[in-house]
Amino acid sequence: MSFFEARPDLEVRYVVDEESLKWQEVMKMDLESVLKGVHPPSDVQERVTFSPHNFFEEQPIKDTDVYFLRWVLHDWSDAYAVNILRALVPALRKESRVVINDAYLPEFGAISLYQQRFLRATDLTMKQIQNARERDRKDWEVLLREADELFHLIEIKCPAGSALAIIILGWK
Repeated sequence: MSFFEARPDLEVRYVVDEESLKWQEVMKMDLESVLKGVHPPSDVQERVTFSPHNFFEEQPIKDTDVYFLRWVLHDWSDAYAVNILRALVPALRKESRVVINDAYLPEFGAISLYQQRFLRATDLTMKQIQNARERDRKDWEVLLREADELFHLIEIKCPAGSALAIIILGWK
């Protein structure tokens, strides 16, 4: 939020599918130090709340339709990513979804060689600096099974022009 507040002339567009329009409230959870001094824009202030939460600890908000992780799991090794997902488990119900907006390694040939090279280089960089990684479909499936057998991969979408994929998980 502070990034956008510091750049009022920046034009920002959000793409929301019709299914998302039915959600009326949003809660942003992050470490308390991150949320300090952050305020939602005035036009959505009544519908957006901020709450401190460490994603390695059990999710305190239960029975929500969607839990959204944006650019989180690629920063962590598999062991830590599994712990982040496991922290969600007590909060999930059968209809819950976990939407992950993160880096994704598509199969070879699905994108240009230039894009593929960039993603693979990013994967190596993540390994070097944080012992983390970018993941392909098989990696996500293994990660989910490790976190909990009740997680299942519903869909991976790679929006045109986006550096991040939308990875939709269900809970059985």
